[in-house]
Amino acid sequence: MKKTAIFLSILAIAATAASVAVADDAAVYSANTVSVIKYQIPGNGALTCISMPVNPMNNGVWVWGETELAKNLAPGSKVYFWSGTGWDTYTKNIDEGTWPRTARNYQLAPGEAFFVRSVDGGADQEIAVVGELPVDETIPYDLQGSENLDVYGVSPYPVEGAFGTTSVASNLPPGSKVYFWSGTGWDTYTKNIDEGTWPRTARNYQFSIGEGIFIRPYGAYTNLLNARPFDWDN
Repeated sequence: MKKTAIFLSILAIAATAASVAVADDAAVYSANTVSVIKYQIPGNGALTCISMPVNPMNNGVWVWGETELAKNLAPGSKVYFWSGTGWDTYTKNIDEGTWPRTARNYQLAPGEAFFVRSVDGGADQEIAVVGELPVDETIPYDLQGSENLDVYGVSPYPVEGAFGTTSVASNLPPGSKVYFWSGTGWDTYTKNIDEGTWPRTARNYQFSIGEGIFIRPYGAYTNLLNARPFDWDN
């Protein structure tokens, strides 16, 4: 059972917020560890970088076409998956309301983040995703290394807080960079290569549940372990 109760507070989402996921008031249930993540998708063609920090209820992997996000995003919406060098872009058919087969079958890696773009002139949407709370002691991010870019959640667990407290912040080697999405562009921060510290603005940056960022590790670093940010007795 849990040693420490997990409280995931609802965030106020600013107009230029990087993340759109908030936890339901009853997001985590001690009996079955079910989490409900609500995504507030801004309308009118806005771009949002998000991840899915819960596990599928079928104990498998997230397949885009089977997610509530894919099913409920309005026809005409777009999703962008990072290939390692650029974006693979897919549009939900505006007449049939279906995604291309490649998008439907796309499997998300643990912690992988992606962009969604709402329909130009479309309304805001709230979409709930139900999944199991991940309780693994660590969840790895498989990075390309050699200063290539990867897109992942700030945390693969459904938590919020200051970036400086995360495994991403502590485990990336000095010289690495992170990029936070402002709603219109990237805010870039570098871990000081001599002192091994992040700028104060980065350390204090308040990320929200399911927020996605770009990660550029320094050198050949490729295996980033994310420690579970709460106590749990199996």
